[in-house]
Amino acid sequence: MTPYLALAKFALATTTVTRNVISNAATALVLTNVLTNTPLAGLEASAFGSRVSLNDITGYNTSVRAEIAATLSANGQGNFWGLPCPQGFDPTKVQKVNLPTAAVVTDDHPYGTSVAKTAAGSLPHGRSPVRNLGRQDCCGESAPTMPVS
Repeated sequence: MTPYLALAKFALATTTVTRNVISNAATALVLTNVLTNTPLAGLEASAFGSRVSLNDITGYNTSVRAEIAATLSANGQGNFWGLPCPQGFDPTKVQKVNLPTAAVVTDDHPYGTSVAKTAAGSLPHGRSPVRNLGRQDCCGESAPTMPVS
């Protein structure tokens, strides 16, 4: 079992998270903007600026537990969430905590196949900046971005 990945305060604003395999965790990714029981308690992230892409995130009950709105893709490259195209990313698997109803957590460029260990020149084409005709397409159009509760 691979533990979940948690991003908090400063990591939410500046971290690059790429080429990881996160599997069989009840909640795969935790985005928390408030740290408690640490010297940084009370410091809140004001915006999500992390670059999260080319990760394989599978076998979860909750894909993302978020206290901040976020787009989980970077430079036109998203993540593989264990779902085939055209869906790629399921917003109903996101748990929003203390977020306004209109706040969105999404992956605008999800892949329908594993990408974490795939060489850059062999990535599926589509909305990804790397185009290799004849390979499985990434999900193409933007994934659903409807607000979820």
